[in-house]
Amino acid sequence: MPDPLSSDFAAILRSDPVAALAAAIIIGTYHSDVLHWVARAVQPVAPKRRRRKRRANGVHKLAAGADAYLVRRRRKRDRDDEALVEQMRTNPEGSIGDWATVVGKSRTSIVSTLHRLRDAGLAESAEGRWKLTEAPAPREPAPKWTAPLSAREHRAHATSQTA
Repeated sequence: MPDPLSSDFAAILRSDPVAALAAAIIIGTYHSDVLHWVARAVQPVAPKRRRRKRRANGVHKLAAGADAYLVRRRRKRDRDDEALVEQMRTNPEGSIGDWATVVGKSRTSIVSTLHRLRDAGLAESAEGRWKLTEAPAPREPAPKWTAPLSAREHRAHATSQTA
């Protein structure tokens, strides 16, 4: 559709919003297509943003492997966690500051990592000192005498006669 107004008149309307509104109301009463043109000329329409889908709990829904950046960050975090665990094995009496210096992370990052390790059951804080938890000793099989009796053995015992 060709522009119904001259470029000079459109420039005047752009510079004075009150005059533009008055002209739009007067012209729009008789020509609605001109009103739509004025609305576009005065303020351009911003492109619509695509909204991310959300789960019921409000967290963004990402397909598995869809966001490579987050995958790379998680892998790097896991490597840093493993480096801290190795340093804790090497220097179990070290402080958080010592471990942060050796691993090359800030003290805050080390504390966050320690909390993740604690939640995973790999570390614990006792008396203000962090240490790795010991792996539980392998369980031995249960003694055979604790196994339940079968019904046949029970009947044989109940019907046996003593002399």
